Amino acid sequence: MINKQADELFNQLLEKIELIEENLSITVIQKAQACLELISEKIAQIKMKVIEIGFKDQQEEIDFFKRIKPGLVGLQIFYSRLEILESNKPETTIKDMRKYLRKQISKIREFYKYQKSVVHYYRSGSAQLDSQLFLRESHSAPLWLVPLRLDQDERFSTIGDHTFARIIAYDKLNNHIKRLLTEPGKDENTRQVKHLKWTGEGINLIEIAYGIYYTKQLNDGKAGIAEIVRYLEDIFQVSIGRAYRRFTEIKRRKRISQTKYLDEMKEVILKKIDEDDEYRPGAFGSRGN
Repeated sequence: MINKQADELFNQLLEKIELIEENLSITVIQKAQACLELISEKIAQIKMKVIEIGFKDQQEEIDFFKRIKPGLVGLQIFYSRLEILESNKPETTIKDMRKYLRKQISKIREFYKYQKSVVHYYRSGSAQLDSQLFLRESHSAPLWLVPLRLDQDERFSTIGDHTFARIIAYDKLNNHIKRLLTEPGKDENTRQVKHLKWTGEGINLIEIAYGIYYTKQLNDGKAGIAEIVRYLEDIFQVSIGRAYRRFTEIKRRKRISQTKYLDEMKEVILKKIDEDDEYRPGAFGSRGN
């Protein structure tokens, strides 16, 4: 199956991107450039496989152009926009910086507004138009939903995949800019909060990250695992390493203890609830009545 191979190549790409993001010795622009080089190579590699091997059926083709290719190209667009964002940042006052960042968010909102129909289709997880949007042979999608693109390679493009990729990219960019705006010193209205440091085992935070990821709790389930891990690292001032490698450690555990930390959390919470229910001074039915 071509999609299984593409997923494996995509996961390999995400691991390499994680390593680049963890490198504190290079600038954001240098990270973006390094990531773009890797992404371009991987897209070319996957494109060749798609053209040479093809898909076993229409459902596999739809899955590729609805999920896999937009994920790849979305990363490419994101790092391209990130490089531009960093290159054009004003080197003056915090007020100027804040104004610049908010202007970029306004541009993203304009895109969401202009493409509101397809954005809604993407966020709602709808599938009724998939055969029109994500099959290469289709040319019937309404222009009010997705604008016609004349520059696409018909062997590796559909009507809807590029717009989905842009939504993924702008979601990531929007979240990145919002984090910049809420960093201490970026906004005089930002509430100053005491920083908390994670002092438990890093593998426990990985369990939490994957729990959040697989239950789709952030950004309507669109936040990637690497993004969630980086965010938790930023919040708790800790480095937990490459998510996919650490998750492999979890999978190698004995079945009974694969989710050791989450099970421990559940146990202590239920114990506390039982203790609180067991004795409530003055409550009807409490001990001593």
